[in-house]
Amino acid sequence: MVNETLRFVASRAWRVTDTDFFYDLVRYLGENLGVTYAFCDTINPTDNTIVETLALYAHGEITGNISYSLKDTPCENVIGRSVCCYTDKVQQLFPQDHLLVEMGAESYAGTPLWAADGSPLGLVAVIDDKPIQRPELVTTILQIVAVRAGAVLERAQVLERLQDSEQRFRDFAEVSADWFWEQDENLRFTFISVTNAEVSGLLPEDHYGKTRRETGLIGVTEEDMLSHERLLDERKPFENFRFRRINAMGEVTHISISGKPIFDTDGKFLGYRGSGQDISALVRADETIRNERDRAEQAVRAKSEFLASMSHELRTPLNAILGFSEMLKLNIYGPLSHPKYQEFAEDIHLTGRHLLAVIGDLLDLSKIEAGKQPVIAAETDVSEIIKKCIEIVRLDADAKNIHITLTAKSFLPTIHVDSRQLLQIFLNLVNNAIKYTDVGGRIEVSAEHEAPESLLIQIKDTGVGIAPSDISRMSYSPEFGH
Repeated sequence: MVNETLRFVASRAWRVTDTDFFYDLVRYLGENLGVTYAFCDTINPTDNTIVETLALYAHGEITGNISYSLKDTPCENVIGRSVCCYTDKVQQLFPQDHLLVEMGAESYAGTPLWAADGSPLGLVAVIDDKPIQRPELVTTILQIVAVRAGAVLERAQVLERLQDSEQRFRDFAEVSADWFWEQDENLRFTFISVTNAEVSGLLPEDHYGKTRRETGLIGVTEEDMLSHERLLDERKPFENFRFRRINAMGEVTHISISGKPIFDTDGKFLGYRGSGQDISALVRADETIRNERDRAEQAVRAKSEFLASMSHELRTPLNAILGFSEMLKLNIYGPLSHPKYQEFAEDIHLTGRHLLAVIGDLLDLSKIEAGKQPVIAAETDVSEIIKKCIEIVRLDADAKNIHITLTAKSFLPTIHVDSRQLLQIFLNLVNNAIKYTDVGGRIEVSAEHEAPESLLIQIKDTGVGIAPSDISRMSYSPEFGH
């Protein structure tokens, strides 16, 4: 029977697939050893405590494959160890193995399957419902077929890993490039993977035997082509060489290719290998962005021209107002009939000067938008800025009978700041307070030197305030203090 087993293994070394071999193997063992069950198992690749049958023979038939845990089974003593044979009473020896009970097992024999590097792969075993009469023969037969079974199983696993690896890199290639190409040592195409002229504009047969120049590139200057060919002559890699094609639909297709030289083990140049991509969508997106940017720049220029024109139109009458108010202040033609008129003249002049400064700011709007608004900082008396603010808004406050008070709780040091911008901040806050304060209300402006590097300025009013539901939307930045 040993010789017959050797002939069985040898005859199937070339006639059957790996799967068919395992089916034939367990059938051969079951029929020739006269056992109830014969099976070949492989270790689960993610959990080595579980095995899965490659082929299972039961009661004269090939049945569906199963998986089971090795714990407390006779197979646990086989995988990665050595041949085991339990001639009888196997259920009593492994009382936790419920499969043995279901199978009505009385005896068991198995041998491990090994890889070429000595790592365990699985096992081949037989189970019978009666005692094994010739254990030496059974274990010898199992050991003979295990050599062949281990080789077949290892080859199958290697092929599976190779297929997985190939598919993995195919997947990477599919998302990283639209097609691949190769050129020989004469820089003539020998392979191109694309088969659809709608993609590259040319079919493979339009490339084979030609250099890239001979395929008729569109949109490449002679200077760019010569520069590309110099890289090829110097056997250097290149990236993102762009040109255009007309595809089968008559549409312009934008293409980008990259490549690297290939050499044999002796350093002999064999050609180039690379990839190509249809970048038409990217080019169209770039064109859209450029067009939108051009339109935006035109709008900015038109706005700047408008602001310059309007600033000029506003400055002309405003300068007249400043001149006349200055004359009134200085009583050029005699004293004013009422002291209040003198105060009004000073307010008109002060407000006009501030408005003139604001108009000047309009001319710098483009710098503000670009975050480049110049800051002209100097040592500034904060008290004077606050007083000037109150003087400017005094008429608006009086119109609503709103009383504005200024309290400086302690000596206020000078600070290094742009006085004009600081004044604008105070004006924005106080004007807002006037706007939302009822007739007869109060506005209190206070300033206090809290610490060596801290100045607290508060503007309080008796207006409606902020709704509680909106307070959470208010932002505060410690960078700017109170």
